[in-house]
Amino acid sequence: MTIPISVEKFTTVLRGLLIAEICISVMAIPLSLFSAIATSAYLENAGIVEPELSDAGTAVAAFSFLFVLVFVPCLIVSWIGLFHFWGWSRWLYLATNVAGILLTIPFSIFDFSFQWGLPTAILDIGQPITGAIAAIIFLSPLGNRFAPAVQSNSHVPSP
Repeated sequence: MTIPISVEKFTTVLRGLLIAEICISVMAIPLSLFSAIATSAYLENAGIVEPELSDAGTAVAAFSFLFVLVFVPCLIVSWIGLFHFWGWSRWLYLATNVAGILLTIPFSIFDFSFQWGLPTAILDIGQPITGAIAAIIFLSPLGNRFAPAVQSNSHVPSP
Protein backbone atom coordinates (compact mmCIF):
# COMPACT_ATOMS: atom_id res chain seq x y z
CA MET A 1 0.00 0.00 0.00
CA THR A 2 1.38 3.39 -0.94
CA ILE A 3 0.76 6.48 1.09
CA PRO A 4 -0.18 9.43 -1.07
CA ILE A 5 1.97 12.47 -0.45
CA SER A 6 0.78 15.85 -1.58
CA VAL A 7 2.67 18.01 -4.02
CA GLU A 8 2.96 20.66 -1.31
CA LYS A 9 4.86 18.23 0.93
CA PHE A 10 7.19 17.35 -1.96
CA THR A 11 7.71 21.09 -2.50
CA THR A 12 8.66 21.56 1.14
CA VAL A 13 11.03 18.57 1.08
CA LEU A 14 12.61 19.71 -2.20
CA ARG A 15 13.26 23.22 -0.92
CA GLY A 16 14.65 21.87 2.35
CA LEU A 17 17.01 19.56 0.49
CA LEU A 18 18.10 22.39 -1.81
CA ILE A 19 18.90 24.57 1.19
CA ALA A 20 20.87 21.70 2.76
CA GLU A 21 22.82 21.17 -0.47
CA ILE A 22 23.59 24.88 -0.77
CA CYS A 23 24.81 24.97 2.85
CA ILE A 24 27.04 21.93 2.30
CA SER A 25 28.51 23.48 -0.85
CA VAL A 26 29.11 26.80 0.90
CA MET A 27 30.89 24.99 3.76
CA ALA A 28 33.07 22.89 1.47
CA ILE A 29 34.48 25.74 -0.64
CA PRO A 30 36.33 27.61 2.15
CA LEU A 31 37.45 24.30 3.64
CA SER A 32 38.93 23.29 0.28
CA LEU A 33 40.83 26.57 0.02
CA PHE A 34 42.05 26.24 3.60
CA SER A 35 43.02 22.64 2.90
CA ALA A 36 45.26 23.63 -0.01
CA ILE A 37 47.03 26.27 2.07
CA ALA A 38 47.32 24.11 5.18
CA THR A 39 48.67 21.03 3.39
CA SER A 40 51.29 23.09 1.55
CA ALA A 41 52.43 24.58 4.86
CA TYR A 42 52.41 21.16 6.52
CA LEU A 43 54.52 19.61 3.78
CA GLU A 44 56.92 22.55 3.84
CA ASN A 45 57.33 22.31 7.64
CA ALA A 46 57.96 18.57 7.30
CA GLY A 47 60.71 19.25 4.79
CA ILE A 48 58.79 17.64 1.96
CA VAL A 49 58.71 19.49 -1.31
CA GLU A 50 55.63 19.07 -3.41
CA PRO A 51 56.51 17.74 -6.86
CA GLU A 52 56.13 20.02 -9.82
CA LEU A 53 53.09 19.44 -11.95
CA SER A 54 53.60 17.27 -14.99
CA ASP A 55 52.20 18.35 -18.34
CA ALA A 56 49.14 16.21 -17.71
CA GLY A 57 48.77 17.67 -14.21
CA THR A 58 49.02 21.20 -15.57
CA ALA A 59 46.40 20.43 -18.18
CA VAL A 60 44.07 18.96 -15.56
CA ALA A 61 44.60 21.98 -13.29
CA ALA A 62 43.78 24.37 -16.15
CA PHE A 63 40.78 22.31 -17.18
CA SER A 64 39.50 22.12 -13.61
CA PHE A 65 39.75 25.90 -13.30
CA LEU A 66 37.74 26.35 -16.51
CA PHE A 67 35.27 23.71 -15.38
CA VAL A 68 34.68 25.54 -12.09
CA LEU A 69 34.11 28.79 -13.99
CA VAL A 70 31.30 27.09 -15.92
CA PHE A 71 30.09 24.56 -13.34
CA VAL A 72 29.49 26.82 -10.35
CA PRO A 73 27.33 29.39 -12.19
CA CYS A 74 25.33 26.60 -13.86
CA LEU A 75 24.74 24.93 -10.51
CA ILE A 76 23.67 28.20 -8.89
CA VAL A 77 21.29 28.96 -11.78
CA SER A 78 19.84 25.44 -11.55
CA TRP A 79 19.25 25.86 -7.80
CA ILE A 80 17.41 29.12 -8.43
CA GLY A 81 15.42 27.50 -11.22
CA LEU A 82 14.46 24.55 -9.02
CA PHE A 83 13.18 26.93 -6.35
CA HIS A 84 10.97 28.56 -8.99
CA PHE A 85 10.05 25.33 -10.84
CA TRP A 86 11.44 26.52 -14.16
CA GLY A 87 11.15 23.68 -16.67
CA TRP A 88 14.75 23.64 -17.88
CA SER A 89 16.24 23.85 -14.37
CA ARG A 90 15.93 20.15 -13.57
CA TRP A 91 17.83 19.24 -16.75
CA LEU A 92 20.54 21.79 -15.98
CA TYR A 93 20.77 20.44 -12.43
CA LEU A 94 21.08 16.88 -13.67
CA ALA A 95 23.65 17.79 -16.34
CA THR A 96 25.89 19.76 -13.96
CA ASN A 97 25.85 17.03 -11.33
CA VAL A 98 26.51 14.21 -13.80
CA ALA A 99 29.32 16.24 -15.41
CA GLY A 100 30.79 16.94 -11.99
CA ILE A 101 30.81 13.27 -11.10
CA LEU A 102 32.19 12.14 -14.47
CA LEU A 103 34.96 14.72 -14.45
CA THR A 104 36.30 13.47 -11.13
CA ILE A 105 37.66 10.47 -13.04
CA PRO A 106 40.37 12.33 -15.01
CA PHE A 107 41.09 14.53 -12.00
CA SER A 108 41.79 11.49 -9.85
CA ILE A 109 43.88 9.78 -12.54
CA PHE A 110 46.22 12.71 -13.25
CA ASP A 111 46.23 14.52 -9.92
CA PHE A 112 47.94 12.87 -6.99
CA SER A 113 48.12 15.20 -4.06
CA PHE A 114 48.30 15.18 -0.30
CA GLN A 115 45.17 16.84 1.03
CA TRP A 116 42.87 17.11 3.99
CA GLY A 117 39.89 14.79 3.61
CA LEU A 118 37.26 16.88 5.42
CA PRO A 119 36.14 18.96 2.39
CA THR A 120 35.72 15.79 0.34
CA ALA A 121 33.83 14.12 3.19
CA ILE A 122 31.45 17.07 3.44
CA LEU A 123 30.82 17.02 -0.31
CA ASP A 124 30.27 13.26 -0.13
CA ILE A 125 27.55 13.84 2.47
CA GLY A 126 25.83 15.93 -0.19
CA GLN A 127 25.70 13.12 -2.76
CA PRO A 128 22.65 11.38 -1.24
CA ILE A 129 20.97 14.78 -1.01
CA THR A 130 21.67 15.32 -4.71
CA GLY A 131 20.17 11.90 -5.45
CA ALA A 132 17.07 12.69 -3.39
CA ILE A 133 16.64 16.01 -5.21
CA ALA A 134 16.98 14.28 -8.58
CA ALA A 135 14.42 11.66 -7.57
CA ILE A 136 11.95 14.31 -6.44
CA ILE A 137 12.26 16.47 -9.55
CA PHE A 138 12.04 13.57 -11.99
CA LEU A 139 10.11 10.74 -10.31
CA SER A 140 7.64 12.36 -7.96
CA PRO A 141 4.33 14.07 -8.76
CA LEU A 142 6.20 17.34 -8.25
CA GLY A 143 8.04 16.64 -11.50
CA ASN A 144 4.92 17.63 -13.41
CA ARG A 145 5.35 21.22 -12.22
CA PHE A 146 8.61 21.39 -14.17
CA ALA A 147 7.02 20.32 -17.45
CA PRO A 148 6.51 23.14 -19.92
CA ALA A 149 2.97 24.38 -20.15
CA VAL A 150 1.04 23.00 -23.07
CA GLN A 151 -0.34 25.78 -25.20
CA SER A 152 -3.87 25.28 -26.35
CA ASN A 153 -4.86 26.17 -29.88
CA SER A 154 -8.14 27.68 -28.76
CA HIS A 155 -7.50 30.82 -30.76
CA VAL A 156 -7.43 28.81 -33.99
CA PRO A 157 -10.90 28.60 -35.50
CA SER A 158 -12.18 25.10 -35.99
CA PRO A 159 -13.03 24.05 -39.56
